[in-house]
This record gives sequence, C-alpha cells and structure tokens, in this order.
Amino acid sequence: ADAAQHILATDISPQMIRIGEEKAREAGIANVDFLAATVEDTRLDGRTFDAVLAFNLLHLVEDLDETLRRVASLVKPGGHFISKTVCLEGQGWYFKPMISVMQVFGKAPYVNFLTIDRLERAIQSAGFEILETGDYPAKPPSRLVVARKA
Repeated sequence: ADAAQHILATDISPQMIRIGEEKAREAGIANVDFLAATVEDTRLDGRTFDAVLAFNLLHLVEDLDETLRRVASLVKPGGHFISKTVCLEGQGWYFKPMISVMQVFGKAPYVNFLTIDRLERAIQSAGFEILETGDYPAKPPSRLVVARKA
C-alpha cells in the first residue's frame, strides 16, 4: 500500500474483505478500499486501473476468454495485468477425479484444468503483451504472468 496512491482490493468472499479491512486498520493503512465483488461486478463498470492483479482466480472461472476480456476493459492502455494461476492439465492423473468427487459433496468449486500454453494464449488474445512469466511453485505449475495492455 505504501507504493501506491490508491488500491481497490476485491474478493468474492465478504469474510476475506472483513479480514483485509481489519488488517489494514491495524496497520494504519488508509489508501485501500475493499469491495466484495467478482470481476463481472457492475460496480466496476466505467472504471479503469493502472494495474489489475488476479491471484488464484483464472482456473476457477468457467469462461476464461470472457473473464480476460472483462479484465482488459478494466486496465488502462499501457497498464498491467498480473496473475498467478495453477495449471493442472496434465499434471497428475488424480487431480480431475479427486476434484470431481469433492464437487459432488459441495467441497470444491468449478475448476478449469488449464495448460500454461492455453492460459498465455488467452491472455494475449485479450489484448495483452506478456512481459514475464515463471512457475511458483514448479509442480503443479502456478503460472505467474506479468502482461501489459497494448
């Protein structure tokens, strides 16, 4: 927060928003606003940002291309999109059946089994130039992508 003029922090979970607000208050941080929202939330319409960060999100959306188009609409030209996304496709035979069983019992959300190539092609197709990538951790790869809006 000390490196930015203003931050809008969002999360789908109101509980996570409350935790963020509490931590910011305890740290004396005043330049962060918190909003329980998804990327599709209409309260974001008409707003643009210097940077949009999406950590542990893109593998959970059913329409990756549409989500990335929405992200692109929120980033100013020349602005940045930074994401970290687990790419589970082809990483272990047990992931799909394990998650499927968990979903039957309501213990897991929708999961998009992405490859690194599919993820990066989708980001580029949304109008971003990829500047840097890496896997943190390497197995299963959680792909960090830093991209700039053209």
